[in-house]
Amino acid sequence: MGKLNPKISITIILILLVIGVAIYANSFKNEFLFDDLTHVVRNAAIRSFGNIPSVFQHELTYFSGEEGGKFYRPFESITFMVDYFLWGLEPVGYHITNTLLHVAVCILLFFLMNSILKDAVLSSFISILYLVHPVHTEAVTYISGRADSISTFLLLLMIILQCKYWISDKRQEKILYYSSIIILFIAALFTKESALIFPVLLMFFEYCFRKENSYTSLFNKRTYFYIPFFIVMGAWFLFKNSIVSTEAMVEDVLPFNMRLVLLPKQIFNYVRLSLFPTDLHMEYRFPFTDTIFKSGYFEPFIFTAIFLVIIFYLWKKGENDKNFRIMFFGLGWFLIALFPYLSIVFPLNAVFSEHWLYIPLIGFLLSVAYFIYNQLGKNKLVRRYIVFLFVAVIGLYSYLTIKQNMVWKDAFTFYSYTLNYAPYSGKVYNGLALEYIERGDLAKAEELLEKAVKVEPRYKTAIDNLKTLRKQMGEK
Repeated sequence: MGKLNPKISITIILILLVIGVAIYANSFKNEFLFDDLTHVVRNAAIRSFGNIPSVFQHELTYFSGEEGGKFYRPFESITFMVDYFLWGLEPVGYHITNTLLHVAVCILLFFLMNSILKDAVLSSFISILYLVHPVHTEAVTYISGRADSISTFLLLLMIILQCKYWISDKRQEKILYYSSIIILFIAALFTKESALIFPVLLMFFEYCFRKENSYTSLFNKRTYFYIPFFIVMGAWFLFKNSIVSTEAMVEDVLPFNMRLVLLPKQIFNYVRLSLFPTDLHMEYRFPFTDTIFKSGYFEPFIFTAIFLVIIFYLWKKGENDKNFRIMFFGLGWFLIALFPYLSIVFPLNAVFSEHWLYIPLIGFLLSVAYFIYNQLGKNKLVRRYIVFLFVAVIGLYSYLTIKQNMVWKDAFTFYSYTLNYAPYSGKVYNGLALEYIERGDLAKAEELLEKAVKVEPRYKTAIDNLKTLRKQMGEK
């Protein structure tokens, strides 16, 4: 790890804390909404620490009265227990916890970046950019999104301890560091299923940075370091499957060839949001096709091909130049961390989601910021302008985050906003209709439910709600 003056470390920590609280403070008054109702409000398990054994025996929404859920995240439920103990059902406390978790991730990120870059200034810029990036509102402002920040915190701590393991020459210390890494990995698996990719990220980090001057071969005795991780994964999978079966999260699974065609469009849009986080919302959908030559698919295919060529170029140059190796690591991390969310192996309940960028964005920001700051900013005068650029981007991202926080103010605001971007979503029409029912505007609710059924004729929830509403209106 790069050595830092304690005063500098404390200063950076305080800066991250102040900025983090400042940009998310306007979310503290936001209400529970969407999955918060099942994960928190109606979740009987979080009301007593005595239920900790029980949350390990059931899927995430079981104690909310909704059986058949497909997520198994007991550690997330335990954090909600802590919040309930401290705050009851006051949303402000849960929002504060989410913000502090995000700040904690950024603090670890700073120390990890400094260990790679040996540059406290650039490391702090990357950490602050990550802290204020608007795409994170789906993981931070949204209470039920906290599994991303918890699992990322555990991942970064695993990598930091991995670095300490490398440099330690004491057997007792090595045992302590290694056992801690395994325990953290187990905790991550019980927090979010995508933690399955963490051993690959650890291996990739070692491949790029174990040696100072070149890549590190992992096909030797170092392989033994990672074998226990895969044993843990197998044990976790068997245990988890005894509680929640692993199956496709959608009824109509997209054919594999169509998922491959969709892949470049997903990558392109994740890169776009990483640089230009505008028009954010929670209901992305892409028209499906089986050919890349359809309009809107060929351009992302060309972009992704160029993107992969750049990564290959950086990899080759990185064999003898750490500058290129750092940039290769950043973009490689971006793709590896995205892999679980591309539905290549396992079809998910969505094709695209902003909070899935929570871990990948670390690598992307590292690569882009390093290129701009170190490669373009070799001249001192140019570097000054680059510092101004970073400050300006931080200011812009902060403004966009503060603005995006208000989208999550309450269910009515959330669904009204999302409908502007997702007029194809029966779920959004249905959610907004329920809000109009709460307000007593049954005619508007009926209109929205009719649209929900029109755009998604098989959406049973909207069909049932429409029948119930018409019965209620008929009685009046």
